[in-house]
This record gives sequence, C-alpha cells and structure tokens, in this order.
Amino acid sequence: MITVEMDEEVTKIVVLDESDLYDDIDAIIHSDDSVLLSQYNTESDDIDIIYISFKQLNDLLLAMDLPVGAYHTRVQDK
Repeated sequence: MITVEMDEEVTKIVVLDESDLYDDIDAIIHSDDSVLLSQYNTESDDIDIIYISFKQLNDLLLAMDLPVGAYHTRVQDK
C-alpha cells in the first residue's frame, strides 16, 4: 500500500509493508530533484536516512530489470 501527498515544493510517498515484516518507508522528493528516504530502524531505535538524487532513484529502479554488468545511464531530453 502507498500514500501520496503533494504540495508546491515536495512530494511525499509512504510505502507500507502489508505483511508487517518491515517498517514503513517515507520518500520525500524535493523540487530540486533530491530524494530523502527514511525508515525506522528497530535495532538502533532511530531513523535511517538516505539522501540521493532523483537520477539515482531512477537508476536503482532501472537496475532491477538488468542482468549482471556495469552500465552508464543518461537522461533523455523530453
């Protein structure tokens, strides 16, 4: 299950694990194309945070369908 909220500067997406094996993931996409991913860590009783670019997020999603190898990706003009 996911929820999506938008305002002028950010899009907030919450990804919920319906099996309850993992804690929710919050993804905040900023207008400057930076992405903040956060998830509660039960072992450290703290929030784990990762800052990445939107391109890195797209590359991660693209890589899920690629075979083993090294790849260069480019953003195509619209």
